Amino acid sequence: YNKYMKNIKYKAGFTLVELLVVIAIIGILSTVAVVNLNHARAKARDAKRISDINQITIALKVYYENHGQYPSNTDSDCAGWDADGDESFMQDLVDDGMFGSVPSDPLTSGDCIGFRYKYHRYNAGQYGCDVSRGPYFVLVIANMETVNHTTSHSPGWSCPDRDWTPSYAWVMGGFEN
Repeated sequence: YNKYMKNIKYKAGFTLVELLVVIAIIGILSTVAVVNLNHARAKARDAKRISDINQITIALKVYYENHGQYPSNTDSDCAGWDADGDESFMQDLVDDGMFGSVPSDPLTSGDCIGFRYKYHRYNAGQYGCDVSRGPYFVLVIANMETVNHTTSHSPGWSCPDRDWTPSYAWVMGGFEN
């Protein structure tokens, strides 16, 4: 028994190298978890954007049925586009009772370049679209977080002289006639 016990050394704790290895492993695992969490949050915000746009599209169709035309844009900001905010086309939808409040992008920035929902109502025939179809609107999500180009869910929209689809993450439109 004593012969075996002489070769066994008792340790009173962990060595510095062992502690550093454990801390490094924990750091790597927590970094991976945070990156995955941030990506999941971005995907959730993109899903909310698409859900909002689908609801706005339905509200625009109801507005058209009630008023015989789509809302006029106020040209209040964003180079002639109305964008989500209190002074936008969506206020007309709120005033008509289709929304309790103006839907806005989860990361709306103060500028026209960032994440936004944008809307513009064009005159009949503008950009070469068929004059007999009347005025039309274009509704877009300016940017998404998880895609760098138009999403596969986007219906797209174009006229003979302009295609909005490559310029925005999500695009759709509709004629009045």
